[in-house]
Amino acid sequence: MLRERITEFFKDLGYILKKFFTSRILPFVLVSVALFSVLAYRVFNLQIVSGEDYSISYTLKAEKTVTTKGTRGNIYDCNGKLLAYSELAYSVVIEDCGYYDSNKIRNAALNSIISKMITIIEGNGDRINYDFGIDYMPGRGYYYTLSDSALLRFLRDAYGHKAVSELKDEEREAAAADTAEVLRARYQIMTPADLEKKKLEDKEAIAKNPNKVIDTDYSKIETYNDEMAIKIAYIRYNLAANSYKRYISFTVATNVNPHTMTSILENGDILTGVSIKEDSVRKYNYGNYISHIVGYTGKISSEQLEEFQKTNPSYDANDTVGKAGIELAFEDVLAGTKGETTMLVDSVGRVLEITDQKEA
Repeated sequence: MLRERITEFFKDLGYILKKFFTSRILPFVLVSVALFSVLAYRVFNLQIVSGEDYSISYTLKAEKTVTTKGTRGNIYDCNGKLLAYSELAYSVVIEDCGYYDSNKIRNAALNSIISKMITIIEGNGDRINYDFGIDYMPGRGYYYTLSDSALLRFLRDAYGHKAVSELKDEEREAAAADTAEVLRARYQIMTPADLEKKKLEDKEAIAKNPNKVIDTDYSKIETYNDEMAIKIAYIRYNLAANSYKRYISFTVATNVNPHTMTSILENGDILTGVSIKEDSVRKYNYGNYISHIVGYTGKISSEQLEEFQKTNPSYDANDTVGKAGIELAFEDVLAGTKGETTMLVDSVGRVLEITDQKEA
């Protein structure tokens, strides 16, 4: 009985196979199987075999072009004696190149990074290149460092207007402390006083609407003293000036000593976007005798930037320019022509490949 069933089963199987192989759909089935096999192989190759390579290639989406400054020209007297020259130095620079889930997280992370960076720089005996419209001094508080038209242009930018004429009367007459508070609020920089004010506002908001959801875990909020807060605001302000080109770096400190360089590099894992770059510092011979003639250089002011860009759009907020004397009078000759570097970067600003380079 069992033997007959087995024989019958194989007969039926043979019949089915014979019918299948003689069927008109066989070519379509074979083609489908072949295509599926190719698809399965490609998926395996893309995800397993070459997954890492394709992942890297996928990130090559952002192309950035940055300008590179040339070494400033030398100044000689009529007998060929060197009066002014540039010497190799190292600077601390920062880029806003991190990736954050929200603007709140970004602000907190950037403020913390900048605070740590400033602490390292100043802790090793160096200073940041502070050139802002507001400063802070213990015992004096906040005060403006500009006057007249330069102050009005600063207030225009601080209060987010396109023209000085758009400033309201209260903004034109605002005290330095009030403008500093506006800047801190913009970049979510908290002083202890700001935090206490926030706690009071949150308490009043909850009293008016008990169902309102407010995060009252204030232990996560980092606070800074008034002096550190305005320094952070200064660097955030300059980073925001290049927000349309996120990967342009801002020079925080120039001609730093080896201790600062070492500390910055050692803390690279927590200082996202902060790095050391080669730069130059201006040196003068016979300075005691002819400094009033040769002049000096310094970080470009907002007023100079607007003026120089009228004839040379390549100037930016990070440039060092002549401030007086021959340095200023022959700025267009001494500055030379900037170079350009075009590169591919990943989503957090890491340079992956340099595609083109034009020397300064």
